[in-house]
Amino acid sequence: MLRAAVGAINDVRESFFYDADGGLPATSGGGLRSGVWHTRGQTGLILDGVAWAPEVKVTGHISSRLGRYAGVVHVRAPEGLSGRLRFSRKKGVTGTLGGRRVHLPRRAVRSLLVSTTRGRRSPPASSRAM
Repeated sequence: MLRAAVGAINDVRESFFYDADGGLPATSGGGLRSGVWHTRGQTGLILDGVAWAPEVKVTGHISSRLGRYAGVVHVRAPEGLSGRLRFSRKKGVTGTLGGRRVHLPRRAVRSLLVSTTRGRRSPPASSRAM
């Protein structure tokens, strides 16, 4: 679920850049599978039910500076795996999913950023099976 949540945020960030680079208004858009997002200021993103992987929806406020995130999101997932994640530019991601504490170091968040955005807008097969 953690990869699906980070993947949703990465997808929104990349969508913003694709639109902006293409000369399109990049103030809002839709998630890969569901939900919508809006920009807030120059670095802020507001996500509302954005899904990158099936049935894993992310809602919250995130700011992104050079691919490093700060903010809090809520994750809705099936089978009691929902939770809350706090993104810190210095510490990475901490929170709870499915009642269990989770932590992803900052360098691992950056690794997911690269692996989830390599020229595709769909999750790898392993994420689709969640």
